[in-house]
Amino acid sequence: SSDLRYMFRFGLHTVPIIEEIRHVENYFEMQELKYPGSVFYYTDVAPNLENWKIPQMLIHTIIENEYKYAVTMDKPLTILINVSLIVIEGESMLQIEIEDDGKGYPEEFLKKFSFGAVEKSTDGERIGLYSIKRMLEIMYERKDLFTISNIEPHGCMNKLLIPENPIKKAG
Repeated sequence: SSDLRYMFRFGLHTVPIIEEIRHVENYFEMQELKYPGSVFYYTDVAPNLENWKIPQMLIHTIIENEYKYAVTMDKPLTILINVSLIVIEGESMLQIEIEDDGKGYPEEFLKKFSFGAVEKSTDGERIGLYSIKRMLEIMYERKDLFTISNIEPHGCMNKLLIPENPIKKAG
């Protein structure tokens, strides 16, 4: 029930990252019922960053994408969520890295996504990732806050940069 209440608040709202992490951990627990023993996850958030505000459902949407495209009953998947503070051109930003050891993104999707255009998906393919990209563009008026890539020997990296204060958010 706490999961449902959290999701109904979704919009251009921000929440402390620790609240989003708790929600994501609840989601992992619920998915364990459907995919027992299929996912190992680890989260690392420094205590001094727990109250940094991020868009609600940001991490959840990426984890949901992991379950849709990368989780199988055949091979366990490892998902690592690392949250740190970095400084880019004098601006402090929260860096969220979500990495897995799955098959990675299809090359065609990586090309489309990296060209910067937020594409409307007619088939629902990876619509959550495009939604994140667009939401960050609206809230922070920047196009460089969400990148995805494949990593060697296999897997993918989702990297998000969150400035301290959004320019636009729900009133």
